[in-house]
Amino acid sequence: MNKQINFRLFVFIFLSFSIFFSSCLKKFDEEQRAREKEILKDYIRDNDITVPPTSSGMYFIDSLTGSGLAPVTGDSLWVHFTGSFLDEIVFQSTLEGPPFIFQIGVGSVLDGFDEGVSYMKRGGKARFIVPSWLAYGSNGYYTIPGFTTLIYDVHLVDDANFDNPEDLAAFLDSNQISTQPTESGLYYIETLAGTGEEPLHLSEVSVHYTGMLLDSTIFDTSIGKDPITFTLGAGQVIDGWDEGIAMMKKGGKATLIIPHTLGYGVIGSGTKVPPKAYLVFDVELLNQ
Repeated sequence: MNKQINFRLFVFIFLSFSIFFSSCLKKFDEEQRAREKEILKDYIRDNDITVPPTSSGMYFIDSLTGSGLAPVTGDSLWVHFTGSFLDEIVFQSTLEGPPFIFQIGVGSVLDGFDEGVSYMKRGGKARFIVPSWLAYGSNGYYTIPGFTTLIYDVHLVDDANFDNPEDLAAFLDSNQISTQPTESGLYYIETLAGTGEEPLHLSEVSVHYTGMLLDSTIFDTSIGKDPITFTLGAGQVIDGWDEGIAMMKKGGKATLIIPHTLGYGVIGSGTKVPPKAYLVFDVELLNQ
């Protein structure tokens, strides 16, 4: 009998404590949320922001209206962004690397980020002021405390300008290139026939190169530096290189026009090679 009474007393105390704790936590959350709203209200006033919040509570401030298409649910989008706190301290940025890729409207990003991008057109720029209930909530995330309003400066990249067949056609025409692409889409134009041996699969090769975009912007070169040495066909370089250099003889030179599917794909590389970009490489297979 005593054990049964003690157990009931334990359950009563536990439930009472749980209710009390939940009540305190709820009150704390309400106080923190109210404080965040006051801070946000002051920020809006101090920065002369006149656009009204959306129904969800975020602020969308258009700084450059895009001329491209508006995104629809399920679209894969490329964005550059800088995330900062209300005091302008940056906590994340893509500006020194490739753009961020995500699908809109499927819950793959913060609700406020998803909503903000949905108001944009490709090529546009905007600032999102995102309260915590549309961001990382009461728990926060790593260096981002709970109940924190965030600012995102976003550029929705116009992917219609990537891998444009018209740009490729203009490049081929202006350079009088009539070569047909291989089955993979690679254009191989021999500019100097080599007199050495053809490189074997998985053999070590040394190459001098200059890499350009279709507009002749150079993004990388080995000229004036050591040549690049790699194992042919081992996946150590982009696929277009593995395929194109296998067609050469040592001592030869060629131009490789490489589609993104054989290059840096839908992401691009760093800040110099955009997503889905055609690449032009002038290469020399060294006879060594």
